[in-house]
Amino acid sequence: MFTMVVLSVIGNGLKNILKNIIEQKVLEQNAYKSKKITKSKEYKQELEKLKQNLAYQIWLRDFSKTVKVKVDKLKKYYDKNKEITVPEVDNDLKSKLQEEEVFG
Repeated sequence: MFTMVVLSVIGNGLKNILKNIIEQKVLEQNAYKSKKITKSKEYKQELEKLKQNLAYQIWLRDFSKTVKVKVDKLKKYYDKNKEITVPEVDNDLKSKLQEEEVFG
């Protein structure tokens, strides 16, 4: 009996979640189809920002695949160039790297 009640509650919860998702998708589609919105200056500006950000994210992902950083070379560079780093950034970076056991 208890199991049936729990399953019923879970089932109703899932139904509500799915109903909300479907309603949101319908509203999204209606908003997108609205010429008033998609032709607005604000929409076009926001869309351009999204495009630029997406292009940057894809470029960064692709670029990061080509970069190989070796911890020993990073430490050597850091040790040689401590005097040219900004003190606030230097301390924050060193603390973070120590947490990640780069500098032990």
